[in-house]
Amino acid sequence: MRWRFRDFVANINPARPILLTSAGSRGQVVTGIDLKVDPRTGKVLSKTARNVVVQSEAFSNARGDVPLVEDFPVFAPRADLAALAGRYREAAKAEANRVVGTLAGPATRDRGKTGESLLGNLIADAQLAATAGPENGAAQIAFMNPDGIRAEVAPDKDGQVTFGSVFAAQPFGNTLITKTLTGKQILDVLEQQLNNPDWYRILSPSTGFRFGYDLSRPIGQRVVFATLNGVALDKDAAYRVTVSDFLSNGGDGFSVFKDGTNAAVGPTDLEAFMAWLSRGGVTALPTLDRVENKTPQ
Repeated sequence: MRWRFRDFVANINPARPILLTSAGSRGQVVTGIDLKVDPRTGKVLSKTARNVVVQSEAFSNARGDVPLVEDFPVFAPRADLAALAGRYREAAKAEANRVVGTLAGPATRDRGKTGESLLGNLIADAQLAATAGPENGAAQIAFMNPDGIRAEVAPDKDGQVTFGSVFAAQPFGNTLITKTLTGKQILDVLEQQLNNPDWYRILSPSTGFRFGYDLSRPIGQRVVFATLNGVALDKDAAYRVTVSDFLSNGGDGFSVFKDGTNAAVGPTDLEAFMAWLSRGGVTALPTLDRVENKTPQ
């Protein structure tokens, strides 16, 4: 059985609070935890935690450049730690270079004017294929969130794609969840993409699903159309939708996904992606015509 954080949280005893630490994204935080333990009984007498922001070098992510911040100390890279990491990289090289499939060209995460990306659409297609069977969830639609894609997938000159490249793009090992949502709920999800003007999280949809939006319209009324296989979504009809367990639990602000019903658990996103790339032959790149930005220019 796969360990799940939500199961862990559900079993916490409120009378015995715990300390929980996370490194954040890209190891941005280190937590110093101090425990005072009675050596005779082994019981913890007190506990404190202090988060330390770690920054060493500026970097870039899907939202742009992330510069160093003057409010926090800057830690210089350490040669001994770099050497230690290098030992692990060398040990993992054979697995990282293992060929898992072929691809017709680079699958970029460039979001362009509409917000969809080649890689997002490719991953959504892989997730739909992995969960479309009746025994796997009977999915009709899959959505991939842009923040869940951490690197591009670029094949070599022969079109070969390695495990390391695929893992770099999808490193989280999220489980795919297929739920039943009404057409109205799907439209509400699409509206939630467009609520934050600082960062529109446009979902990449699987093949057969298309939608358009107009950012000049009021929040909550920005989706102008949504179709599945050329037919407009029926607000009262039920559809089977696949997303990661992160999104299924309301991650990235998509709270409507939590309201889906009849959840079916599928493979991990990484497993689905590798299966899609290893079907045999060259995997074609998807088209970039599933999302339309109809905002007047």
